[in-house]
Amino acid sequence: PNPPDGPAEFRGIAARASNPQIHVKCEPVAGVLPDTITAEGNGVTGAFQCLNEDTSTTNLMEWDDGLVTTQGNITLKVQEFMVCISGTPTAVKFLVLD
Repeated sequence: PNPPDGPAEFRGIAARASNPQIHVKCEPVAGVLPDTITAEGNGVTGAFQCLNEDTSTTNLMEWDDGLVTTQGNITLKVQEFMVCISGTPTAVKFLVLD
């Protein structure tokens, strides 16, 4: 059936060549596709972290079983700073929280 705001458009979800990856299942039962699609994790848990000036870390994004669990929005930007490397001022780009 169509959703209340009009007909739905569907797209396929293709598996990637490398592993591990998220598994998406939509298996027909008795020749009929189910109403729901199941996303299964891949066993990978981790975080994308930012190292702060005081050497503590800030988790920018976390995932559990390959599925993102972080809520909300974080804005990152690339900012260039002049730093001294072996006595020479050098422009270096850093990823900073906005």
